[in-house]
Amino acid sequence: MPKIKLISTSISSNSNLKTHIKHVHPSELITFNELGKRKSYNNNNCTQPKKQLKLSEVGKTVKNLSQTEFDKANLELIINTVSPFSLIEHPAFIKYCHLTSNKVPMSRRRLMRNVSSLFNDMIQQLKTELEKIEYVCITADCWSIFHNRIWVLQFIG
Repeated sequence: MPKIKLISTSISSNSNLKTHIKHVHPSELITFNELGKRKSYNNNNCTQPKKQLKLSEVGKTVKNLSQTEFDKANLELIINTVSPFSLIEHPAFIKYCHLTSNKVPMSRRRLMRNVSSLFNDMIQQLKTELEKIEYVCITADCWSIFHNRIWVLQFIG
């Protein structure tokens, strides 16, 4: 039985795949080119390729978020940008939220509860993953800066 390999390629550009087929599987190049010409963008296979918005369209595409989706998006924004938790209560941020979505952001107290919950979920997920692993390699890197403070960075892999 022949060995089956799963390959993947970019949706927008298949030039590397085409080069590979040309050099390694030259008898299949004609079939590849024919299949490439018959790309269809119907709902079953692919979605329509996204186009860049025109300047006149900017701001007109509106997605009505529920309060839950809005709060989750704000939580992800603050965590992923490593912003201070106080940002959620900053008057400029509240004004921005009101202007862009007509919603009020959650309180800092609720934000902190959500962060704690996400942290606990992540710890549980890590414990579950680590239970499946037989060996763990830990690496530490130490250095000192400013006023002889020592910093330790650990990598677990």
